[in-house]
Amino acid sequence: MPRQEEEEKKGSEQPEDDSKNYKMMSFTGLFKYQPWSDKTLVVLGVLLAIVGGAAAPLIALIFGQLIDIFDPNKSVAEVNEAYKMLAMWMGIIAGVMWFAGYFQYAFLQHMAERLSFDLRSRYLRALLKQETAYFEKIQVEALPSEIADHFSAISEGIGEKVGQVIYTGAMALGGIIIAFYVSWMYTLICFAYMPIIFFGFAIFGKSMKTNQSLKLAAVKELGGRTEETLSALKLMVSFNREELACKEFDEIAQNTKNKAILSAKSMAGMMGFFMCAMFGFFCYAYYIGSVLIQKNMVEPGTGKKVDIDLIVSASQATILGMLTTSQLIPILPGVTKALMSAKKIFDVIERTPEIRSKETGTVNLLSLKKGIRFDNVSFRYPTQPEKTQDIFEGINFTIKSGTSTAIVGPSGSGKSTIV
Repeated sequence: MPRQEEEEKKGSEQPEDDSKNYKMMSFTGLFKYQPWSDKTLVVLGVLLAIVGGAAAPLIALIFGQLIDIFDPNKSVAEVNEAYKMLAMWMGIIAGVMWFAGYFQYAFLQHMAERLSFDLRSRYLRALLKQETAYFEKIQVEALPSEIADHFSAISEGIGEKVGQVIYTGAMALGGIIIAFYVSWMYTLICFAYMPIIFFGFAIFGKSMKTNQSLKLAAVKELGGRTEETLSALKLMVSFNREELACKEFDEIAQNTKNKAILSAKSMAGMMGFFMCAMFGFFCYAYYIGSVLIQKNMVEPGTGKKVDIDLIVSASQATILGMLTTSQLIPILPGVTKALMSAKKIFDVIERTPEIRSKETGTVNLLSLKKGIRFDNVSFRYPTQPEKTQDIFEGINFTIKSGTSTAIVGPSGSGKSTIV
């Protein structure tokens, strides 16, 4: 391609701020093309994740009963009987959690692999149907690494990580419900600490999403440059451009490294904040509990006396409900990445080409018996800025059948474009 055409195209293909261009696909929208068997697997996996997560906070009730067992006024027989009962319930809860956890993972991961395979086929078919102008607007050399990254993210994020998010959310909600059941008064006092948690989610969550988007864009650019360099390696060596290629690659790699560090720092900051907030909650909850026990408080409405087993059960359930939210920190970036990757995949699948063949998908054979005629033809690349001049304007010539024609002209006049 002539040098002028290359420069015009490169100048018009400057990427925009990818943190603004990346949008997320809705979870339900992922399955619009999937059969009912896959949707059934999703429903079963989600239900089992909810059951497994909701069963975990029941352990808090057992902790409260364990405190009650150590009452010195109870006989050995009563203690043994209480131990047997608690052991039985502990075994039932463990069995439910194992069953739900195993099949939830199996169903969702199986569905994720089928979804990834189906979307990959649809994506490639849709990509091959796009008009030539579409490929002028994207980085074609980055497509191989981009496709691998997108579908790997979908397979991991939509299967295992979505199940973990639902499981964790059900565990948090179940812990809060059990805490209110044990003692609504003490739980409400504990919940006065919650605004700190929500404030951290709002601040660090937004930062984490933005940095994750920037990291994705940088990784995409690095992968594209790597593919482009390796595919033209012999040509670069022949023109003695190794040092320039290495310098450009180092700059892109450094930018990718910086974006990855920012993404890791935002996630680490979120994790550190929540761990600090959680340990602060321990101090707050047990201090309030000791004050209530010391003052012999009775819960209004229920008449329950605030004692050690009530404090232990309610605080453990509340802590379990709140502490599990910190487990979402390393999981959410994977889910976010998967939904953003899915959005880009669906944008291509659902894109209508600007130039389409007939409904039959066939094209009539061209007859070149009379030759090829250009009649007042003008051309510009789709990515060219509007104010720039066309590559060529008002071209008129005829190439007769059975003859050879040479197209000559200065560099950048559009010779390669005509061919």
